[in-house]
Amino acid sequence: MKTAHTFVRTCFLALASAAASVLLASCSITPTSTFAIRAQLPPPKLVVFLVVDGLPQRQLMGVRSQLAPDGFARFLDRGTWFSNAHYDHAFTVTAAGHAVMLTGANPMRTGIIGNEWRNPDTGAPVYNTEDSSATYIGHTTNSFDGTSPKNLKVQTVGDVLRAASPASKVISISGKDRGAILPAGKSGTAYMYMVASGNFASTTYYMGRHPAWVDNYQTSKPADRFFKSEWKPLLPEAAYARSIPDNQP
Repeated sequence: MKTAHTFVRTCFLALASAAASVLLASCSITPTSTFAIRAQLPPPKLVVFLVVDGLPQRQLMGVRSQLAPDGFARFLDRGTWFSNAHYDHAFTVTAAGHAVMLTGANPMRTGIIGNEWRNPDTGAPVYNTEDSSATYIGHTTNSFDGTSPKNLKVQTVGDVLRAASPASKVISISGKDRGAILPAGKSGTAYMYMVASGNFASTTYYMGRHPAWVDNYQTSKPADRFFKSEWKPLLPEAAYARSIPDNQP
């Protein structure tokens, strides 16, 4: 059984080797034969890292037969995952965990010890991704809104990738500011969901304004076609016998 720290470092190495073979040199772990083989393969055009808050693996594996081929099953069948994964920190809130997964560093090193904490010198509250020097593009920015990775003290896989291959693109998208900003690292680009408009927005930490393709996409309102439509299960009702009944209060 791997220790939690070894797991995190091994996960970091696996992601790095998948992103580009040159990244292996940045890790202190001696590559196993599997990683050495991967390093000889041409780097993939796309690496997808998926994080779901509060989704325990036992729950996912318990309904594996119900998963669609191009849904979660695609990640299980064709991705990299660990059957015995553990965090090495006790306070497993969103920000602390999101900062660990693509850095390989525990909260004592990332500086992201929770979703919020207090400044030890002044006692003032601190939000994990707050940065008063950056604002949301085209949207109101309130205090305690997350706008940059200023508080993240270590590099992510994406940071290492972009340093090795500047032409690479690292984009992180989430419904939460911390969910987008922390995995993106300092050299990626984060887009957050704006409840007030139903659009996604980045911040002035990353750019002065959105690219034209982002504005065009938002203007088209692609999600509107789902309004007032019925979402039906993919499988017959009997296939979900082990699941919690639907239409709960």
